[in-house]
Amino acid sequence: MRGAEYISWEDGHLEQLKNIGFITDSNLIREPVFNEEGTFIAMTFGNGCWWSESPDIPSSGGQFYAGYLVWSEAKSGKYQRIDIIIDLPIDWVPEDLEDILNNEFLGKPIFINSNEVKILLPTKEERILPLQV
Repeated sequence: MRGAEYISWEDGHLEQLKNIGFITDSNLIREPVFNEEGTFIAMTFGNGCWWSESPDIPSSGGQFYAGYLVWSEAKSGKYQRIDIIIDLPIDWVPEDLEDILNNEFLGKPIFINSNEVKILLPTKEERILPLQV
């Protein structure tokens, strides 16, 4: 299984928060990022070769599912999943076909505030996502 288990470290005591982790089927996970207060976690999950049937085949154009972002309250485990859909022109291919990290992974989330995160898409576009848990 892939995903994240949540732990708590209060008063010098480390404890796994049971039944709060997040499990996914993607192995294209960016490391979890906390907001400044440590109360929220965000992580992205990419979708392999999302633009076509093979990395070296150009896109047919249109909307493509590139992966998703999960935003979660750290203590309760309540979460929101936001699918990332990217509009591509016909014949789009990644700049460097060998760069799987930038082609198939979504960018590491950056908290703008407690209600928004920013991620870098494989198309080099920055996207701001509203969060509602």
